[in-house]
Amino acid sequence: MPECSIGCKHYKKENILSNYNTTFLNYTNRQNTLPYSPCFCSGMTQPDKENISSADKNTFDVFTNRPEDEKHEIESKNSNQDKETPESLKPFYSSIWNNETAKQAFLLAVSPIIFLRRIMSVPDKIKNGDYLGALGMIVTMGILSTEDFNDMKATVKQITGKLDMNSYYKSYQKSFSFVRNSLIQPLVNKMGKWGYYVHEFDHSLYETRFGQKIKNWFSVEEGDKIVSEDKIPRISKDFTTGEYIKDTYKPVLIKLEGGSKIGRLVCQTNQRITIIGAGLLYLFTIPSIIKAFNRGENTGDKFTNGSKQALKSTIGVTTSVLSIGLVGALMAPLGPAGAVAGMGLGAFIGYNLADMINRNIKTK
Repeated sequence: MPECSIGCKHYKKENILSNYNTTFLNYTNRQNTLPYSPCFCSGMTQPDKENISSADKNTFDVFTNRPEDEKHEIESKNSNQDKETPESLKPFYSSIWNNETAKQAFLLAVSPIIFLRRIMSVPDKIKNGDYLGALGMIVTMGILSTEDFNDMKATVKQITGKLDMNSYYKSYQKSFSFVRNSLIQPLVNKMGKWGYYVHEFDHSLYETRFGQKIKNWFSVEEGDKIVSEDKIPRISKDFTTGEYIKDTYKPVLIKLEGGSKIGRLVCQTNQRITIIGAGLLYLFTIPSIIKAFNRGENTGDKFTNGSKQALKSTIGVTTSVLSIGLVGALMAPLGPAGAVAGMGLGAFIGYNLADMINRNIKTK
């Protein structure tokens, strides 16, 4: 039999408000219900409002007194979102993701674990039906898992006192790379000419012209340099013969000097942002933007929805990338554990900042 519909005296308050919008988010967190018990009654008798507080009455009336077309639109929106969530994941959403306190605790707990930090926004993407974006982030996590594992291993060693930290760790930093030590590095090194171009494009923001302009603007200079002992395989070009050959290189750690502390911190942040990594994050937002452009009753609504979603996506990725790089750079002098914890904390801060901003950019 069908579940009780609005107007039935047995209809539960949380059913009413779950079909409403986030205006009542704070109210529903009270988790108190109207004195109606769940049933499968098909009657449409008027609800019994005896012993109901005035706040409960107002909340009930605000929804039930709305025009039928508005109620239908609200119910349809929530119903579609519920259908987009896979059945196997609904317990996770109901117990953690839809409970703000549990959600924040969960995000903060997993943020230092690099593998989980990289897919922090996947639950939101799945909830919104953005399966391609979610898949892209999961695949990226897999690609970078080898380097992430090395960082986590160094973190554990430091915490357990088994890591002999280099004296230059606090002052020197190498630019991050997407391909280096990743699962796709062997594949890229087999691509000949195209592998060479991938390596040439695989730079940090600091190494780009834009990054160098920022360095000069802050009057930051490169001081001493230390060549790493690691030999990284790559594809290079022999400019005398024009052939693409297998080669190796050693990452260089740079000590930034001059300028202000803020200027050096900005440059160190840029060293931690890879062009390919950031570009992929922006790329993974395209499905949700396309979906938004197809949502709306007319061309104007569709354009507005798509434009707002593009803005929300840009803010979300930019805030996340900058927060991870900035807090990671701030805590990097504490060693691998500090850097990993900093990037995790940055991811947590970036997620919440982006969420706060995006909630104020409303789409239909």
